[in-house]
Amino acid sequence: MIDSIKKVDSVISKNCIDTAYNDFDKFINKFNSDSLFQLGRIKFPLIYQHNDDMGDSLIIEYIKRTNWTHLDLKYDSVAYYREYDRYEQKIEKYNDSVIINLTGIDNGIQISYHFNFFDKNWYLVHYKDLSF
Repeated sequence: MIDSIKKVDSVISKNCIDTAYNDFDKFINKFNSDSLFQLGRIKFPLIYQHNDDMGDSLIIEYIKRTNWTHLDLKYDSVAYYREYDRYEQKIEKYNDSVIINLTGIDNGIQISYHFNFFDKNWYLVHYKDLSF
């Protein structure tokens, strides 16, 4: 009896994760296109990590809602082939989080956006720019 309960729980958990990932695709499309929706799906103050001007140390700051500008993470299909500022975008999916990484090609671009799934919704919770 206990084994069958565990199996049912694991199926339910897997279904919830699958639903969350499917919802992420819908979520990120709306997040990119609707600035008011985006503001409601960021945990402010947003943790922002970046290098100092010399690139010697990591600085942690917090972005307030009033200082946020709309972010569009739609992948630019020609970004990989541009002459300047070339980058590729990779999406890493975990149990309850997704990381969107922008990695430069022959340049110093290295940016990641961390999203977590909680309270039945996706939220941007961390922004890291280690570009140099």
